[in-house]
Amino acid sequence: MKTRANDLIREYGSQGHPLGQAFDQEEALVLVKQLRERLGASEQQLNLSSTSLKRLEQALIELHESVDGQGMKMSDDELVQLIREVAAYFGLVLVRHASGRWNRLHTLWGTEIWIGRPLKKDERIRSKRDLPMNYSLGNMAASAWDMISSGMEPRLFKDYRAAYNRVARQRLRG
Repeated sequence: MKTRANDLIREYGSQGHPLGQAFDQEEALVLVKQLRERLGASEQQLNLSSTSLKRLEQALIELHESVDGQGMKMSDDELVQLIREVAAYFGLVLVRHASGRWNRLHTLWGTEIWIGRPLKKDERIRSKRDLPMNYSLGNMAASAWDMISSGMEPRLFKDYRAAYNRVARQRLRG
């Protein structure tokens, strides 16, 4: 699978490029607005619901087909900006609907959402499902674009469902 987007966000982060830096939830809201404008989507279409991830995936496929069909290529800066916007959208959905906790490290790759309850001191772990899990937002968004570029279906909604199910299982276990 081609990894142009993943390679770019790592490179931008390691070089200290502003587009490769981490962002917080407040900036994520601005990035989501930019994403809607880029895709020509309304606030109702991309409303940060879990099901809107399917609409986002379809809009990204259409964007790729449009760019590719015109024989154009996004510049590196344009692509990294798109990845930031998609990462912000995915992150806000995880926070709002899968009890995610925002963790802002140094780079876009390091902007994470933690899913699952934090472990208590000396807590016994019954299975790996009891452990909290982190999602690198930069990685998730870049992987979605790279999958589309390779003719595969993106996994944003499937990854959201996995996160949601992890939280639901942990709640059932107490």
